[in-house]
Amino acid sequence: MRERTSHAVLSFFCPHAGESFKKRLGDFFVCFFQKVYYNKIMDELKKNNLVLSNDDIDDACDFVEDFSDKLSDLKGRLTGTAEETATARLIRDRLHMETSAKVRLEAYKARPMAGRGSLTLLGCWFAICLVLYFLSFVWHRAAGIVLTLVALFLFIAGLVAILLLFLGGGGKLKGLLPKKVSYNVVSERAPSVCERSKERTIIICSNHDAALGNAIFDFAKLRSFAMVMAPISVLIFIVCCIVKMAVGTSSVGVITVLTIVPFLSSVAGIAVFFTHFSLSKKHARDRGGVATSVALATYAYFVENPDLLPDDVRMVFASFGGENSAHGGSRAFVKNHAEFSGARVLCIGDILDNNFGVTRGDYLRGINHSDLVVDAVINSAKEQGLHLEINENNSVKDKVACLHGFISNAFAQFNIPSATITAKHDDAVERVVRREDVGRLFALSVTAVAHLLEEEIS
Repeated sequence: MRERTSHAVLSFFCPHAGESFKKRLGDFFVCFFQKVYYNKIMDELKKNNLVLSNDDIDDACDFVEDFSDKLSDLKGRLTGTAEETATARLIRDRLHMETSAKVRLEAYKARPMAGRGSLTLLGCWFAICLVLYFLSFVWHRAAGIVLTLVALFLFIAGLVAILLLFLGGGGKLKGLLPKKVSYNVVSERAPSVCERSKERTIIICSNHDAALGNAIFDFAKLRSFAMVMAPISVLIFIVCCIVKMAVGTSSVGVITVLTIVPFLSSVAGIAVFFTHFSLSKKHARDRGGVATSVALATYAYFVENPDLLPDDVRMVFASFGGENSAHGGSRAFVKNHAEFSGARVLCIGDILDNNFGVTRGDYLRGINHSDLVVDAVINSAKEQGLHLEINENNSVKDKVACLHGFISNAFAQFNIPSATITAKHDDAVERVVRREDVGRLFALSVTAVAHLLEEEIS
């Protein structure tokens, strides 16, 4: 093609030149084109080998829309429920259809009441301590003080222990919570030719379980009320216990204040703890399945295009169950897969709107995420001209965003480089995840993985 083009050009400009001269001069131009322009163009194509075509993005959007709808049909997929198990099997079966990679379900023992579910325990504990507090009014001064002290001590101890469970800690206390079987879905594309000890691993992960909802109120409004009422109720109860022990109940006025005020505030607080999160699966909040679908599409893109992966790279997909129960799925995965200790992990968390962000860390728990993974996501966003929120621990909002933690926490605690792409819903705006947003998220994920591969190579 290039020879015919150069010959035509020479014939136009040099119509009387001999054929041999034209051929030699044409060969010169061909050689020059190859060395200067053609090689340069090919180098750019190789460098940008992972640039997505419109067809790639359209196919991914079609897949995400279809699979998200199927996930949304499985309502109430809370930790350990039959619906969550059915979701895990659906993801496994779809992976069999979409890729040639091996896929399996990995069972582990989850604790549905860890994390958000522990607030129900706090409501029960608060009610018990409130009863002890009112029983102290029946006894004489010394006995009443002792019983009030017992109520106060038990309340503070229980408050601290249950809040630790709420934040995902609790240590041995977590072992007292009831267990249920949950499943992680894991798929691997093994390296072409590489010893296990020398291979490099990239993990793409998300979660497929639903979050706890509530039975009575609009969740966003109840959350705003709970964040104000709960600490006020706790503070009033503690203050009333201290005042009762210091002042006593010698007058009707004191008794009236020390009974009515803590009763009203405590009942309001207990109601908040009971209603904020419902353990019933019929109240579960479906997150739409966008994150799981995009993570699966990203993984499938690389597995079905093996030329994009170096021979020594192991590509892994993981969808976690029980992640809304103190991140049980990701913790179990990391604990059971010590062979992935040197991996690079891209997590896709809740995608509730089009305001994409990436996590630098969990500032409530003192966990830092990997700069390597964060920079890969940031560079990917810059290439697409995509605005990206970055939690920098500069505001109260950044700390509140860390309240329930991130998938990448489990990896970071074991020094495995990871970070989470997320898009938290702002209650002040309408929740919207459009088709073009899905395309941007898919492109963001794919190119972020590409940057992680480049980082590994360098």
